[in-house]
Amino acid sequence: MTAARRAVVRANLARMTAHKRAQPDPVDYAPADQSPFGAARVVVGLLLVLAGAVVLAVAMLPQLVPTFGADPFTFLIQDRTGAPEDGNGTLLTFGALVLPAGGFSLAYLSATSRTRLWIAGFCAAFFTLQTVLLAGAVLWITGAGLHAAALFALPRSFDTGVITSPLALLFSVAAAAIMFVLAKRTTFDAQSADYFAEGNTVVRVRPLPVVVHALWAVVALAVLAAVLYVPLALIERAALDSAAGTLPEGSSAPWPRHTDLDFADARAAYAVTVGILVGAIVSSLIKKVLYRTVLRGYIGAPVSAQTEDRWKGIQSFAHYPIAVAGGTATAVVLFLLPTNDYDEPDATAIAIFTSISIALLLLGLFLLSSVWKSGDDPLHESALQQGVVGDLHKTFAVPDRRKRTPKRPKRPRRNR
Repeated sequence: MTAARRAVVRANLARMTAHKRAQPDPVDYAPADQSPFGAARVVVGLLLVLAGAVVLAVAMLPQLVPTFGADPFTFLIQDRTGAPEDGNGTLLTFGALVLPAGGFSLAYLSATSRTRLWIAGFCAAFFTLQTVLLAGAVLWITGAGLHAAALFALPRSFDTGVITSPLALLFSVAAAAIMFVLAKRTTFDAQSADYFAEGNTVVRVRPLPVVVHALWAVVALAVLAAVLYVPLALIERAALDSAAGTLPEGSSAPWPRHTDLDFADARAAYAVTVGILVGAIVSSLIKKVLYRTVLRGYIGAPVSAQTEDRWKGIQSFAHYPIAVAGGTATAVVLFLLPTNDYDEPDATAIAIFTSISIALLLLGLFLLSSVWKSGDDPLHESALQQGVVGDLHKTFAVPDRRKRTPKRPKRPRRNR
């Protein structure tokens, strides 16, 4: 066998055995919250998750359905002053936050690891669909000429709460998606007992391939572009029908009728949120590329105990700057794409948010290029820490103790 052939075989074997500790473990680990009623608690939790969607549907469909016109993207002209205001704001809170978050937590913590994986995957997809539909309903009702709170038959004082309700659902999306990824691509299940008991641990990670990670970033950018530009295209379409504002009540007109503050605020809130998600994905991709190329030699390099402790506290925030920069950069695009003919781009706001975006990008690059100083492997290890409700200091403080999986010994470099 030639030397080149032997090198290929060794490379293939290395790929096959890489990250062995992060492969799915066949063991079905115990629930985080032990109870003789575990199965019943799982069922109740899932029923609460479904109940959240039912509550939202029952509360908003009576106001939403009558606005649809006969043709796609048309709405029925309605009397905006006669909208009912006899709804219950508690239904919105329970449907968008309490029931989804509480139901997922109850089901997840009461299930064994195999069932937890299924619950997390189902809830991540279900909450995402629910968030998209709720956000679409808010945009539709405001584009039809009604204020946002009219979606739930609430007074105008609830406008902000209705506009931000899809963002509240994102907390449940994030919780389910994070737990699903941890179970699929890390050693979390094997270390879950320590995590749930102590509140912190370091898991071994099987990273996504760079190409797949980049595709996720492209998909996220496509979603952001849709949120930014599709409403503008529909606004221009509706503007071609100059008689839309003079049609009698009950007539069908192209959507949207006009773009008042509620419509613009909702579009901006959702676009900036998607921009932050894009920034987070890009930040993670940048870190992966950095430590597979120019910073590869720094992984595992010795640092002082003081430096390691300091960066263990900072590394939790390493992705924040570029993630937020994604939101501020999205704001710049929103300033450049006004939704009304009489709106002019705000040069001052554009300059301020552009400067903030650049500063955050530079700060993020500095943090990402320094996280190796924490002592954790930037590519194959992730430090997990539970948040503590009502105690921000404990939530973000450097944990006193972290259990980690044994590290693989480094292979000596060969002289070339």
